[in-house]
Formats: sequence, C-alpha cells, structure tokens
Amino acid sequence: MIKIESLNKYYNKGSQNEIHVINNVSLELPESGVIAIYGKSGCGKTTLLNAIGGLDTYASGKIIIDGITLDKDIDVIRNKYIGYIFQNYYLNRNETVYENVANAIKLCGIRDENIIEERVMASLKNVGMDKFKNRYPETLSGGQQQRVAIARAIVKNPRIILADEPTGNLDENNTVMIMNLLKEIGKSHLVLLVTHEDNLVKYYCDKTIGISDGKVVEIKDNIVSEDVNIKKKNDIYLGELDKNELQNDLMSIEYYGEKPNEPIKLKIVNENGNLFIRIDTPEIKVIDEKSEIKFKPGVFKEVKTVKYDESNIDMSKLPRIENGIYGNLYLCKDAIKSGLKKNFIKKKRRSEKSLHACLMLFSIVIVVFFAIFGTSFKQIEDVRDTYDENIFYVYNDAQETNTKLRDADGKEESGISYIQMNYYNQKIYTVSFSIGSFDTADFSVYTTNLQTDAIFLSDMLLDDLKLVEGRKTNLGDNEIVISTKVADKLLENTYLSNITSYKNMLGMICSSNLVENKYVVGVVESDEPVIYLDRLILTELMLKKTGMNVYRASSYGLQVNKGETIYVKIRSNNINNPTIGSEILVNGKTVKVANIIYGNLNYDNWLKAKYKDDYDYAENFLQLKLEEKYTSEEIANDEDSLRKEITEIYYFDYLDFYYKHYEEYMIEEYISSNTFNYWCYFEKGIEEFKYQYMNYKEAYYYAIEYKALYGSYPTFSQAEENHKNKLSNLFTNYSNIYYEEFEKHNDKKVQSDSYFLCDEDFVEYLSLYGVTHQSVLSSTLGKPYMMVYSKDIDKTNSWLEENIVYNETYNFDTIITPDEMYDSYIVNYVQQIRSNIITLVILISIMCVCMYFIMRSQLMSQVKEMGIYRAIGVSKKNYLFKVFIESTVLTLGTVIVGYIFITIFIYITRSMSPALDDILYYPWYSAVISFIILFVTSILSGLIPSFLLLQKTPSQILSKYDI
Repeated sequence: MIKIESLNKYYNKGSQNEIHVINNVSLELPESGVIAIYGKSGCGKTTLLNAIGGLDTYASGKIIIDGITLDKDIDVIRNKYIGYIFQNYYLNRNETVYENVANAIKLCGIRDENIIEERVMASLKNVGMDKFKNRYPETLSGGQQQRVAIARAIVKNPRIILADEPTGNLDENNTVMIMNLLKEIGKSHLVLLVTHEDNLVKYYCDKTIGISDGKVVEIKDNIVSEDVNIKKKNDIYLGELDKNELQNDLMSIEYYGEKPNEPIKLKIVNENGNLFIRIDTPEIKVIDEKSEIKFKPGVFKEVKTVKYDESNIDMSKLPRIENGIYGNLYLCKDAIKSGLKKNFIKKKRRSEKSLHACLMLFSIVIVVFFAIFGTSFKQIEDVRDTYDENIFYVYNDAQETNTKLRDADGKEESGISYIQMNYYNQKIYTVSFSIGSFDTADFSVYTTNLQTDAIFLSDMLLDDLKLVEGRKTNLGDNEIVISTKVADKLLENTYLSNITSYKNMLGMICSSNLVENKYVVGVVESDEPVIYLDRLILTELMLKKTGMNVYRASSYGLQVNKGETIYVKIRSNNINNPTIGSEILVNGKTVKVANIIYGNLNYDNWLKAKYKDDYDYAENFLQLKLEEKYTSEEIANDEDSLRKEITEIYYFDYLDFYYKHYEEYMIEEYISSNTFNYWCYFEKGIEEFKYQYMNYKEAYYYAIEYKALYGSYPTFSQAEENHKNKLSNLFTNYSNIYYEEFEKHNDKKVQSDSYFLCDEDFVEYLSLYGVTHQSVLSSTLGKPYMMVYSKDIDKTNSWLEENIVYNETYNFDTIITPDEMYDSYIVNYVQQIRSNIITLVILISIMCVCMYFIMRSQLMSQVKEMGIYRAIGVSKKNYLFKVFIESTVLTLGTVIVGYIFITIFIYITRSMSPALDDILYYPWYSAVISFIILFVTSILSGLIPSFLLLQKTPSQILSKYDI
C-alpha cells in the first residue's frame, strides 16, 4: 500500500546545526494492520509520519501510495487515501461535533446532505459519540474529543489511518478505549501509529518500526502480550530514578534521575524571615500542589490487566469513495457567511473597529483625490476636444517658402485648402464668452463668464459650412461666428439656465488675448474648435500680435490706393527711410510710397516739414500786415507800438492761416499719439478738443464764436478778457464720462515707423510672410510660422516633407504636425498625471497596509483553524477562495461603502454646479477605474497574509499555532 524509497529530510540544511531528521528511510507497508513507529522523543518518528501523510515536505526520495507518487496532487491523495488522528485532536472549536466530522466527507466532493448525515452519524456511532453530535469540542473530555477525531478520520473510509500519539493526552481508561478502536480499524485498514509507549506497542500493534536519529533501526513483527500495564502519565515514581543528596546545616537537596548537562544554578535568599528563590537554569518546571505532575514514592507496582475489547466497528454504511472532487470544503455561500460573521456580526475589538473606519476613510480620500487629479485628464481631453487635427504649422523662413505655400493653396495634390500667418507662440487660444449687459453699451458689465479653447480662422472658410443658427455672412468688425464644437463645449460647461441652445449663444461676447469684445452672430456645423472672423479684422489682429508695423488704412480714417502705401515716420532718422514715390517690400509684397506721415511732432515742426511755404508765410504773416498798412517810415519811427496794434487786430487771422492744416495734422498725430483729447474729437465729435494744443486756445475759441455772431474777430485784448474759461476744465468734465471707455477700447496707437495699406492689399497679408524693408521689421516676430489648414492630412504631410526643405542647423521643429502639436500641449499634463499617480499609489498603499493588518489580525486568530483545515485535506486554492470571499465581504462593507458615499456626494455636488469640473472631475469611467482599483487592491492586500502562510506546510502551520 505504501512504499518509501530512500527518503531524506533536513532541518537547517547546510548550516552548522544541520539535523538529518529523516535519514535514507526505505519501507514497504501492508494494506492493513496496526503498525507502530516508535522511538524516543526527537528521533524523527512524527516527521516521518507527517511526510507520509503529506503534511510536510521532504528533501529527496519517494513516497508511493497505491502506485501514485505523493509529490503529485498531494491534497487529492490525502483526501482519498488518508485519515489523520492527531495527539491534540485538532477539532475546530467553532463547529459542532457533527460539522467537524462532516468536513472530512465534504472534502471528498459529497454535497448531498442526506448522504453526509448518514455517513457522519454512522462514523459517530462507531466511536460512541452519536449522542454528542450537537456539542462543541470544548465541552467534551479529552477522550471524547479523540473519539470525534477518529470518527472524522474514518467517515470517508480511507485506506490509511495515520495516528500521531493519539493517546498522548489521555488518561489510562481513555487510552484503552482509543487503542481498542484503532485495533478494530486495523483489521481492514492500515493504521500507522506513532508512539513512544512500549506497553501499547506490545499489546496492540502487529508490526513495529524502531526509529533512532532519523534512521530505521529495527523492523519486526510483534508478538502481542496478554496484558498491558497502564500507568498514569503524570505520575513520576522517585524509586525508579537514581538518587543524589546534598545536605548541610543550611539545606537538604535531593536530586533524582540522570546527571544534568550543566550545573543547576539556584539563588536562595532569606531576608527578614522571607525566603526567595531564583532559578537561572532554563527549562526547569516548578511543581506545586496544583500541578498535574505528581511525585510518587517507590516504584510502580500495580499491574492492570486489560483484555482486548473487540469492539464492533461497522463500516458497511461508509463505503469507500473512489472518485470525487477532492480538497474543496468551502462553497461561496459558506465563505460569505464566514466573512459576515467575522467582520460584521462577531463582536470586534476596538483596534479592529478603528481599522475598519480607516479603510472607509481612505476610500473616501482616494476617490476625492481621483476627482481632483482627474482635472489633469480633463485638461488632456480638453486639448483633444479643442485642438484642430487639420492644422499644420510651417516655419516660414524665406520668401521662397511662402511662395510655395501660396501656390499650393487650394491644390488637390497638396491637400492644403487655406494658409494663414500665425502669432508665433500662440496656437490655441483660451477664449472667454460672456453675457453682456444689454442696458448699457459698456462691455465691462458681465453676468457670466464661460471658457473654452479655440483657434481663429478667416470667414472665407464659412462658405462650405452649414449654418445652424444666426447668420454667417457680412460680418462686422465686432462680429464672429463659432463652430458647433465650440458651442457644445460652452453648453457642456455652462451653469446658467438661460444658456441651453445655440440660439441662446447669439449675442454673447467673446474675448481672448487675440480678440476683445466680439459678438457671436452665428453658429455653423463643424467638429473643429474654430471661431471665424472677418478676414480683414483677423489680419489686423494677427499683424498686431506679430508686432509687424503694417496697418489697415481705413481703420485710421486714411485713404490709399491699391499697390500704394502711406509711410508713417515716427522720429526716425534712418538714412534708408523710404521717400514719396519709392517702392519697398512689405512682407514680400511690393508697394509704392504715396505719402509720408510724420508722427510724434508738434504742429510747428510738422508744418515746417510738410508745408514749408505755408510755414514761412505764417511766420511773416503779421509782418506783412504791418508793411501793408503802414509805410516804412512810419514803421521805423514807432515799430513796437504799430506791431502791437497789428497783433491786436490781425492775430486771430494769423492763427487762421497758421492752423489751416491743423485738421490734417490731428489726423496724422492721432495715429501715433492717440491721446484722450484726439479720441474725444474724432470718436465722440466734441469740437472743443480740437483747440487743446493750440496757442491761446481759449482766446482763439472765443474769437471764433464771436466772429460767428458779429462777422469779424474781436481784438486780441478783448478775447483775452472775455474768453470765460470755456476750455479750462474740458478734460476733467469729459474724463469722468469717457475715460474708462477710452482706456478699454483705444488700441490704435502707432509707436514706430509703419505702413498703411488699402483693404484689398491689407487682406493679402494674412497669408504672407517674406522679405520686408528694414523699417518694417518687428522686434517681437520670433519664429515666423504659417498656419496650414488641410482637408487631407496625409497628402499635406507628404507634400510638406517633399517640398519644404530647411537648413539642417535649425535646432527646432520646422514642420509641426497635428500629432506633434497635441503631444506638445499635453506634455505638462502628462508630467502632472505622473506626479498624481505617485500620490495615489502612496494613498492606496497605506489603505492596503490597513487591509493587510486587518486580515493578518484575523488570520493570527485563525492559524489553528487554517492548520486544521489544511491537515484534514482542504486545498490551498479552496482556502484562498474562502479568504478571497471574506476579504470581498470586508471590502464591500468598508471600502466600497465609503466609495459609494463619496461618489454620490461628488455627483450631486457637480450636478448643482458644473463649474466644479475645474476642481473635481469625476466622469463615469473614472468612477469605474477607481472602483476597480479600490476593490482589487483591497482584495489582494487581504489575500497576502493567507497566501504567505499557505506557503508553509500543514505541519509547519500547526507548529506555529502550537508555539
């Protein structure tokens, strides 16, 4: 039945204290009979029994049971062939006698309750314990518990019964009872008995195997004696031991037994009549009147003759189970019941309650962090939503590149349908949409502010797009059209009840660092995040952002013909400045200088530079009037008096001639200075502001009013006396009304040499980059990239690679593809996500540690239970399944409860205020991911303690419990 070949096992192998606990053992054991493995304590007999029973491992050799090698399907072999009886009974104290025995039959795959009951009751009846089926082990005596253990061993009718010191903890009566049972079982089964009691071996065993230092030293058939001496195991007869005495005046000591390896160290102190003793020698047991060990005088003389009681054990109702599903004790419902009992029904210690609360709290914190960190993922989503996948950016370093791009525009082979200059460091704009106050024209009054990202393109692309709301043609300077992609994003983010459709968005005010205060007048169908502007306005804004000094003449009240330019000269003394009639290059386009405007000059210098003859005449105006009215002789005799008289009469006529070009001067000066006074004159039509920078402005203004009434000017003295301070508080009076508007909406100031073009020429500059006259160069232009809009990305990508060639020394991207743009925008978010993941990992790790210690705490109180179940045949997988279900129950009752609570709270909060998406972003997939992470990590961390312990053999687990 059992064949053992060259079996070896070591403790501490390879170290100095190596023990060869099973030393090259070879045996063949029969199919029935009681066979004793005996020897002194520590000789290796229990280790050998554990190896045969699959409770312990071995280093080398083979154990073959019924032709099957034990190292394959150990749990199956143990359940099918072996029943184990332990010295310490190893009954589960939380289960009844019936349940303990039923476990063994369930491990053979039998689930029919009627069959289970029939077999359990038959096995209990065989050992006389059927009346105690509903009792718990701790209410039974030692002998009764051992009989239950025997019933558990025989209920599946195994071929082999392994009994390890089965009577080691029993009195003499129970010892006889148990041995009688084993003897009867041995008639039809192989009973392998480990004991060190010679009297039991001689009386009950058919064969004996002697073990010493791990070796088999003797195998012999046993001649059964007719009686057996049964002595109380806790009685020590002193007469049977060698005696030594030590006696003097202070004390009398008697020593019995073998000589100790080391001297016994005692300290006895008598202080004030109190005797104290300290024992410094380890492993000494102190015996008093309450101890179970008793010292008896003399030697054991009583001989108790015990005749073998041929107890009838009926195995007919316990047919052998040849085929079954072995090793599975726990079903799902059993494990759920166990998990609920341990975690939520059974009274818990305060520490366990605290750990449960910590698990719930950590799940709440982790979900909140998930929602906070989710904003990084939202930003990536927003980039994907707002980023236009049809746009390339091409470095335009030469006239040749721009010419190629312009020629390819609209060509089928290039896939390019539109090109546009681009502000070099701004490719996606964050745009704010507001609802302005319709009670006032003041743009500063807003009722809300919604944000999204978009790009700005020309209205020329609107022709092919379907209008879904409003209009898309004849866009004014302050009007825009938005795509449905932009509109949908605003609808998604809005928290206003009156913004529910595309129609509600008409009239909203759009602003960004490119545009200010543009009204939405239409919505077109497009899945691209685009805002469309009039091409002239877009060109104007782009050129302003690039810093190039090219302006639209009509925006400044100037007129210029096609192919011509007005050159504005702002305090420039460059010898290369253009002159009237000269031709210059402006961004690759040749234009002719039709006029020159001199900016930042006072009127006197402006007049001298632009109208020299009129300036000279004005300088001599009063002198000519003097010479016209008086003779040279009269002038010579009284020049000062006559000059004063002429001034009194003709000074305002002189001012009329001197300021006859002042309107033109103001227009040109308005371009470069654009002060509040000029703004009020040109934009608000307030006539008085025209005189602010004139000589004798208030007297001159009075004189003009006087002439309008009386037909002629008053004298200079009369005007000086009666001007009534009409212009003295002009700025103060109007600044209170208009200055805030002037500050917000006045952006037409030209600060350096510039060129003004007609609308037809100006609009071309949206797609131009090229050679420029040095007076137009921009200090803020940076890298000149062109925006290339493609209707076929693959074609455009191929065309650019074939046709646009750059200097290899450039250390930056010369062609930026849509994918590269996307990657460049998300790189910071990805880094942020990495940091967030590290933080989440730390938090989840802390939660896992809590889960680990909860399950470990439970496991420490269940090591005996685990050891028992493993010893009787529960497989590792089945026990892990039980722990998995228990861990799941704990997770559902703590971690998931916290998860559900905080998830509902976040969704309710976000539904009340979508603006919280910028703080807490927790879409459904984040909720699913966080659930999976919390659930899986909790379960796994709960399994780790059991998984680690299950790496030990059943005997190692039981040893851990015993220690």
